Amino acid sequence: QMSSIEAFCLDIDKDAPVLFFGGNYMGYVTELGNSDANPGGVLSNFKNGNFKIYENLPLPKNLSFRKIIKIGDGHFLFISNNDKAFTIQVEKK
Repeated sequence: QMSSIEAFCLDIDKDAPVLFFGGNYMGYVTELGNSDANPGGVLSNFKNGNFKIYENLPLPKNLSFRKIIKIGDGHFLFISNNDKAFTIQVEKK
């Protein structure tokens, strides 16, 4: 199953960039089904343009995320489409 990526947030600090993403799309017509395979994740430890670490985020799979905002050091707000918002705290690796 596939899922689109609908939101990005690049966190650049003194150590290394970390790329957060949020996805899913629930706007298809019924016969196509939902695109809800992955609500979000983190790509980190970039070397020569490639990432070494991928992590899933603890977000519900049945929501479509549309915006990610950094709200503090290691804290991010994931905003879904016409529904809830979630705060995630991520430790740097």
